[in-house]
Amino acid sequence: MESFILFPAYGIGAIELRCCIESLHQRHQLDRLLVVAPPTLLEPLPPLHGIADDLSDAKRVVEKTDAWAHAHQAQFEAVVGIDEELHFSLSRTLATHFGLPFPSARTCALASNKWLCKQAFVEHGVPTSAFTLLSEADLDAAATIGYPNVLKVLSGTQSQFLFRNDSPKDLIRNISRLKKATLNTFSDPRFEPQPLSDSGQFLYPKHQFLLESFVGGIEFSCDFLVQADHIALLRITRKLPGPTLGLFGGYLLVPPPCLSHHGIDEETLISVCHRIVRAFGIHHGVCMVDFKVDRGSIHVLESSIRPGFSAFNHLMAKLLGYTSLAVMIAAAMNEPIPLGYPSSEGAVLYLIAPPGHENSPIDLSGLHERTHDLGIIATHVYDTEGTASDVDSTPLIRGYVLVQPSDSSGIDKLMNILPQIVRYETRP
Repeated sequence: MESFILFPAYGIGAIELRCCIESLHQRHQLDRLLVVAPPTLLEPLPPLHGIADDLSDAKRVVEKTDAWAHAHQAQFEAVVGIDEELHFSLSRTLATHFGLPFPSARTCALASNKWLCKQAFVEHGVPTSAFTLLSEADLDAAATIGYPNVLKVLSGTQSQFLFRNDSPKDLIRNISRLKKATLNTFSDPRFEPQPLSDSGQFLYPKHQFLLESFVGGIEFSCDFLVQADHIALLRITRKLPGPTLGLFGGYLLVPPPCLSHHGIDEETLISVCHRIVRAFGIHHGVCMVDFKVDRGSIHVLESSIRPGFSAFNHLMAKLLGYTSLAVMIAAAMNEPIPLGYPSSEGAVLYLIAPPGHENSPIDLSGLHERTHDLGIIATHVYDTEGTASDVDSTPLIRGYVLVQPSDSSGIDKLMNILPQIVRYETRP
């Protein structure tokens, strides 16, 4: 029987999946991969082994995968799971059904619940900010954390439901807004009750939230490969300032040899990654970590047992020829992906529309006219529409530009002129 790696592609965007699959295709590493994904994601991909399913019903996914395995006389070696917003339940169900190894239920809980994860950080010496679990506007508890602080939901991979509080008045207002928003959110696995222990205790994400000290400094994100005692840095991105908390202007892809230019000691970062691995209790896989650097000190915000997903995946594919997810899949196959560094820093710069222009036609002609002198290597406009709200401003992101100018000052130059040369037409 032929052996395959099983990958349920839950919660991943079309471009992120395409960049991963194309990089594996270029290295002739698709033959042993079975991808389960919605048909709209499978159709544009290179020829591969695939099962079309929207991944909304784990039982149905198991039945379809079982039928495929019997029809192809196949067996599975491993499951690659990225379904953090399901608390990795889909991947764990598949792994259990086929008798495959997968991170423990405890590890999956830590990796998909920010409060539990921070508790594990403290236990294993991962540098992180003060925090508490909050269900009401408890001003005494908030006072122990101090101001400014950040209020966020317990689970989720996106920058929604994120509030900075500079005073008790802000906290009272924002926790009221947050409760109203979560109570009106339905059929969302992020807000389902979460088992806290085998004793029957639960966390209730619609009523309980994480409050943590605001950390100053510059925010970064990193993916790293775990292979026994070895850590390899796959991606380090510096998050560029945006208009609101959690809505970034883009990402700067930083080669590890350039980390010192950004106030980061590479060995210190790797040491922090080792502590995160011990907190999760894993020995292989790919992890992501968001952290801030303030005067040379690293403060971890959150982490998980899957790679980071955003437009920087497209940038990685362009500059490196692979993404962190491709490395994760190749590692599960015991296949190598040679890791490299870009020749110079590149960046993703988001096209952020002014409020009220979430659905306005966008004119990129001025941008295209300056492709060469601005170092533009690709542009992309999202085809989704929506309305920004007080708990989610991401619909204001209309697309992005990938750049690799001849010198780093070109990135700052483009950030400054983007609002001038990208136009949003007013609908009649």
